[in-house]
Amino acid sequence: MSEVIERHESEPAPLKIADVFPGQGFVPRELVGTARGLFNSPKAERVLTHIDAILGPIFPGIRVFSDLILNGSEEEVAQLSETENAQPAVLAVSMASVAALEEFGQEVESPFAVSGHSAGIVGALWRAGALGRMEALWLARERGEAIRDAKKGRKPGAMAAVTNREPIDIGGLEKICSEFNVELVNLNSPMQIVVSGRLEDVVSAGAGIKFAGHRVTSLSTSDAFHHSELMKPAVELFAKSVDRVKINDPKVPVYLNSTGQPLAMGRDITRFLPGEIAKPVDWVSVVNNMKARGISAFREFGHGSVLTGLVKRINPDAKLANIGSIEQAKSQPFQ
Repeated sequence: MSEVIERHESEPAPLKIADVFPGQGFVPRELVGTARGLFNSPKAERVLTHIDAILGPIFPGIRVFSDLILNGSEEEVAQLSETENAQPAVLAVSMASVAALEEFGQEVESPFAVSGHSAGIVGALWRAGALGRMEALWLARERGEAIRDAKKGRKPGAMAAVTNREPIDIGGLEKICSEFNVELVNLNSPMQIVVSGRLEDVVSAGAGIKFAGHRVTSLSTSDAFHHSELMKPAVELFAKSVDRVKINDPKVPVYLNSTGQPLAMGRDITRFLPGEIAKPVDWVSVVNNMKARGISAFREFGHGSVLTGLVKRINPDAKLANIGSIEQAKSQPFQ
């Protein structure tokens, strides 16, 4: 009897895995390349054609999203960078990546928790069972349209990544930015923070930030005011869309961007989800709070490996896996 107990005690505890979903920061042709590769998975192909019912005709000469993936020209593909197209497109590719893992993966473990960076939160809600596939794709499109409409009539905006080899003094950075009406919108890692504001204000603040010893890199984006106070009109628009769908209690906790805290009730998600558009993404708190609850492995679904890269900077001991191709779905190793 004691031998049996000793053997069980020596077995490693099962990994607590968090599934995470990226936002819309991508190069359109690369996203399409990822999606095209996933068409070799029958389950993933069904997901990618399902989005056709949500988006309908996108551009002249391109019937539906799946047609764009397979036959779109460079100019047509480039239009995926528009917010209202980007958000459902990224979600569809993430969903297809999950489908590929379910089709080809061996002994696929369910997540212990989920989250998504910015627009990726909709994918997290779908993964947690709080939204169906159709509802999630529709809501992603509505979110993008709300942001697009809220920007109409505004002066051009800009976003810039502030980086340093050492952890950034958030208070000091906020002080510089506040002088130019620039906001901290993404706390991506201790060494990377994204700022946002009107174009001329970000340029002016950038000079002061560089003088303080940080590196400043301009970011290409179609939604430069995302997660800033200037997006409050989008919150009101998106809230109307959220009220039109039923958000169920998630099967696993969903970690919010703005607080880094988990939600477990559908009614709470309904209440907080719209406001996330105008609040900063605190990815550092998301990862640290997951770590505090015993989560030691992170699986990123979709194109690229941005989120797992950020996780590694926040929690160097974390085990990581990226699922964005059939090959990755088959191997699914945690590094």
